[in-house]
Amino acid sequence: MRWWQIRKRDADLERELRSDLELEEEEQRERGLPAEEAQYAARRAVGNVTLIKEQTRETWGWAPFERRWQDVRYALRQFGKKPGFALACIVTLAFGIGATTTIYSIMDALLLRPLPYPNSPRVVQVWGTFTPRGMMEIPASEPEFLDYRQSRSFAHFAGFSTGR
Repeated sequence: MRWWQIRKRDADLERELRSDLELEEEEQRERGLPAEEAQYAARRAVGNVTLIKEQTRETWGWAPFERRWQDVRYALRQFGKKPGFALACIVTLAFGIGATTTIYSIMDALLLRPLPYPNSPRVVQVWGTFTPRGMMEIPASEPEFLDYRQSRSFAHFAGFSTGR
């Protein structure tokens, strides 16, 4: 269904339901019921017209958008009544979006982008372990470094030191 045809479809639905009610009322009169009772019996036979309209609109697929639009209009009316609260909400959202964007930018630069080396996913860091009081990562010693360097498990091996 096209969004610009919603009013036409609503009018068609209204006309169809009115026609169904009139036909049912006519059938009830043919069975011998007085006009007022026939109208009441027709409404009972057809069912809740408002519910039928809502269920039909749900099947058209636009109901979620209509509800969102109603929520937006309600929020704007409430913000118009209390502009101070509206300003506080907008400032809070702005700070939240700004903080999230900043944190994501930092995380992307530090953790998500690959390192500026060829085959950077294959770069690893090697640690030694120390276990007298539990597992603890410690830097590899110089003799361990030389052993690793002679190993055929790594294509290349490099080391660095933060001390002397």
